[in-house]
Amino acid sequence: MPMKAQSINIRWLLLGVGSLLAVILANEIARRQDYMVNGDFFEHWLAGRLVWTSKNIYDTQVWTPEHVRYGNTVDRNPVFPSPPATAFVMAPIGLLPLNVASVSWVVISAGLILLSTRYVLSLSNLHTHLPYLLPVLAGVFVFRPVMVTLRNGQFGAVLLFCLALAVWLFARGHWFAGGLALGLFLLRPNLGLPIIGLACIWLLLRKRWGALVGVIVSLAVLAALSWAKYPNWLEGMLAMGDTKLFNTFGYHPNLWGLAGVICRHELTCTLAAGSLFVLLLSGGTVLAYARSSSRDDPMVALGFILPLALMFTPYMWAYDQILLVVPILIITISLYSRGSPYLLTATFPLLMVCLALVLLAAALWLGTDAPGVILSLACFALMFLMVSPEQRNQPDLYAHSPH
Repeated sequence: MPMKAQSINIRWLLLGVGSLLAVILANEIARRQDYMVNGDFFEHWLAGRLVWTSKNIYDTQVWTPEHVRYGNTVDRNPVFPSPPATAFVMAPIGLLPLNVASVSWVVISAGLILLSTRYVLSLSNLHTHLPYLLPVLAGVFVFRPVMVTLRNGQFGAVLLFCLALAVWLFARGHWFAGGLALGLFLLRPNLGLPIIGLACIWLLLRKRWGALVGVIVSLAVLAALSWAKYPNWLEGMLAMGDTKLFNTFGYHPNLWGLAGVICRHELTCTLAAGSLFVLLLSGGTVLAYARSSSRDDPMVALGFILPLALMFTPYMWAYDQILLVVPILIITISLYSRGSPYLLTATFPLLMVCLALVLLAAALWLGTDAPGVILSLACFALMFLMVSPEQRNQPDLYAHSPH
């Protein structure tokens, strides 16, 4: 009994020290950017703050003066660039002063990334082995999209958590709850619509009606709450989104960005080449899916869908590739279950970190983030190579799943 009590006390001590260090680091990140008053986080915080008032965040006459009021000198968008549901999520943070809110958001984001990693790894026995766990966690947190998300206070950690939760729930057979989690991707429609669409196609093919109902319920609730608070939100957000997409099309880390580089950003050529890339990759995916004996597995399916959706979506940035953490972890689990050498398995996320840095150097040289599509393409290709049909019978890969 005394030994058990001592073990519990040590755990609480480590948790306390880790939390304190996280707050100190988060404060340093936020402080160096003047507590993100001119960063991407500011607009999410402002929307969360205005939710508590009668002011319309989709009215330019309201949105712009509020930037000035709180000291923002970079008016990035004429209205709030996300659905009202995103503002609802940020509402508790909006109650805090900006300096406290920015530090809190970095801590919350880091916690969500840690929980997401824990959820995915818990679908195997890998998470119980510290020699593997430590380098994997290091690889996750120094992954460029993760670092940019934390530095800029992006919303991606919430989406990553929703994704990891959906994977975990589907793998355990909780289809309706997993569908609810998947539907939350409507919080970022530019990413959510391709991901939800592709996932629903797979769910329909597998006749997972409970999951489909969960997605529909989730979407319906978010839409109803959004229109109840801001009846004109869709019109305002779409008008702004069209302008942003037109001004940046062909520069994103996706297939359209790759087409933009090849076509030297000539619009007609970019549209034609990008469409061809999408069709070719879609056709290859359909053929590979039809031949795969692992197509019933939600972990494998979502591991394919994520990088595919990121390559297809017309509008996204490097920080949105934080979602690739999930397929990277799935590939790591596959390596572990195959009995691959420790050095390869434990350092695989770090190898992806190196690839992301090489692509960053290429992006700086070319003046466009388009080379980042190779990161998504690499994850997509490695899913085919590493998750073979035989893995469905490996006890380590789905040690805690109902399969």
